Amino acid sequence: GTWVGVRFSGVLGIVWIPAEKALRALCELADAGAGLLTAELWRRMMGFLEHVWSLLRRDRHVIDILWQPCGRGGVLAREGPAARVVPTAEERRMLARCAY
Repeated sequence: GTWVGVRFSGVLGIVWIPAEKALRALCELADAGAGLLTAELWRRMMGFLEHVWSLLRRDRHVIDILWQPCGRGGVLAREGPAARVVPTAEERRMLARCAY
């Protein structure tokens, strides 16, 4: 079956991301690391990552760090959705972990 862009097989006990979604996510992660995403695009990327990360039961700390530009005091709150997100060194490390 399919659930919010992620496919799963209960019989096989596996979850996977379709190739086109995985490629888009990898491109967004690369753009995010290069500081090319607006806060609005960063937030959209994070919605998908949050969903996938929770299904994979990965370290929550990574996602918490990556939500910071959209949180209180982040670029989204300070400058609005059209502002460009320039990731910190820590955020770039977490983006790389997501791409791995």
